[in-house]
Amino acid sequence: MALERFSLSRNDAPGRVFVVEDEEEANDELVWACVDAGFSVASVRDGESALEMLARSSFDVMVMDLILPRIGGIAVIETVRKRGLDLPIILVSEFIGVLDQHRFGEFGISHVIRKPFRMEALIALIRQVASGRRAGARLRAPGEPRAQSG
Repeated sequence: MALERFSLSRNDAPGRVFVVEDEEEANDELVWACVDAGFSVASVRDGESALEMLARSSFDVMVMDLILPRIGGIAVIETVRKRGLDLPIILVSEFIGVLDQHRFGEFGISHVIRKPFRMEALIALIRQVASGRRAGARLRAPGEPRAQSG
C-alpha cells in the first residue's frame, strides 16, 4: 500500500495540492511547505497511487516528480489528460533539459521546475496556479486554440 497523507482539510485553505514525489525527504518537505502555506495537501509516492488518488479526489494543482516508481510521471500525465482531467500540473525534476521543457507543453504541463529549487518560489507558484484555478481559470487542452476575444 502506498503512503497517503493528508493535512487537515480547511474551508479557508487557498487550495488543495496533490504532491507526487517518491523521495521521502523531498515529499515531506513539499507537504510541510504547502501545509505551512495554508493549503490542504494529499501526498503519494508513486505513479500508480497517484492515478488511484486522482480517480477519487479532486485538487487545484498537482506537484509531481518526473521519475516515479511503478508508473512514470509522463505516463501519469498522459492518463490524467486521457481521463479529461483539467488539472494544472507543476513538474519538478532534476532530469529536465531545454528540449524537454518545450516538449512538456504537449502534455499540458503548466510549469516545469528544475531541482534543486527555492521552496518559497515553488509555494508562490502553487499559490498563483491554485488561485487562478479557484477564480475559474480553465487550462486549455493540448492543441486547443486560445479563445478569441472581441
